[in-house]
Amino acid sequence: MRRQRELRDGEVVIVTVHPISRGLFGPLVVSMVSMALVSLGNATWRWFHHVSAWATFVLIVPPVAVLAMRTLRSRSNTIVVTNQRVWVSTGVLTTSRSVLDLATVIITRVDQNFLDRLAKRGTVVIETTQNSWALARIRRPDALRRVIDHQRSQVSFRTLSTLDEGDRLSQALEEGLLSSDEYDQRWRHLFGPEGNR
Repeated sequence: MRRQRELRDGEVVIVTVHPISRGLFGPLVVSMVSMALVSLGNATWRWFHHVSAWATFVLIVPPVAVLAMRTLRSRSNTIVVTNQRVWVSTGVLTTSRSVLDLATVIITRVDQNFLDRLAKRGTVVIETTQNSWALARIRRPDALRRVIDHQRSQVSFRTLSTLDEGDRLSQALEEGLLSSDEYDQRWRHLFGPEGNR
């Protein structure tokens, strides 16, 4: 529901991607080893039953909490591609958002090392007219790059079509086929109320 309020008129979400979770392997291994040690202690030593609650709290709860927090943090980071923009949201409690208009994109590329290519992971880099954007590491970055390129080409096509229509309106005004009021009305319909002529 919140995302629908953030969309512009005519804007549609094409794809939503979550970056690859990082730092989960260590806490997962420590959690599993701790669980195995507590189970082994319960099965081996009779006296361990009296301290098993403390052992669980000390050995298992911290790595499980770290694992849960890192998973939550990675799932709260999203890359959203719409038919007009790319936005990146990060943060669990406080969210920061970076927004990029697809009309400013010049070229996209995928950065991968050898292991990334084997695992089909990598980083999509977007070159704009102002700067360069490196998105977080994701699975199947080539697919996301193709989606961004396709939407960028659609935005360029729509922009060119709108500019061509503006040229036709100007020509119709010069030839006397449109009155000044009709011209202004159609121009505002094409480019919005602040559209420059």
